[in-house]
Amino acid sequence: MAPNDKSNFLPSSAHIFGIAVVNGAASVPDKPRTVLIEAAFWNGQEPVLGLFRYYNAGPAIVFEHNQKCYIHSTVSFTVTHSISYA
Repeated sequence: MAPNDKSNFLPSSAHIFGIAVVNGAASVPDKPRTVLIEAAFWNGQEPVLGLFRYYNAGPAIVFEHNQKCYIHSTVSFTVTHSISYA
């Protein structure tokens, strides 16, 4: 990258991508198109759990338990707990 080129990445963030298994999904009460997805990536020794926010702009996508999906996400902060599903 040239010295004057600007990156399109957020400062102090990381990108995560790969095949993950969905543990569960929950909609956000005040935002009907926003879905929180708890998914696990396998790092070769143990699963790495992440909570991802997805904006369901088009036709509603339903995320099923144990569904495999490809996730590409910008991680800008971490949380220390998972969500509970009804």
